[in-house]
Amino acid sequence: MSPLWAEISVERNVVRLSADQREQLETLIRKGKSPAQRLLKARILLKADVSEAGEKWSDSRIIKALAS
Repeated sequence: MSPLWAEISVERNVVRLSADQREQLETLIRKGKSPAQRLLKARILLKADVSEAGEKWSDSRIIKALAS
């Protein structure tokens, strides 16, 4: 059976965060007081962000990085 990230190749949603949205997510992660699921979603959004300040990671790269 192949790994999950090997099966996912279609990127459906494009994430573009404003500077304010990025700051809110970074603050959420930095504080670390939120539920784990919320922190994970914040990390995913920041990695997927295609705005100028974003990291522009592909879905498969995000899955590989956060699955470990």
